[in-house]
Amino acid sequence: MVPAPLLIKKILIKRFLKAGATNAQSAVFPKDIRVYQNKVFLRLVSKGIIVDTGDGRFFVDTTAI
Repeated sequence: MVPAPLLIKKILIKRFLKAGATNAQSAVFPKDIRVYQNKVFLRLVSKGIIVDTGDGRFFVDTTAI
């Protein structure tokens, strides 16, 4: 059985990838792709996997996955 945080991490990353948010120019607002800023999201941001553009938009750093 997969632990819930790992499953949530996978879902969050997939939503950013599906939206094409892989660089600062294509960054999206999390609410637009049904991503909520929970513990798992904040952990991904702190690890640099999800990157904040500074204006409320985020993208996935595909080199950090």
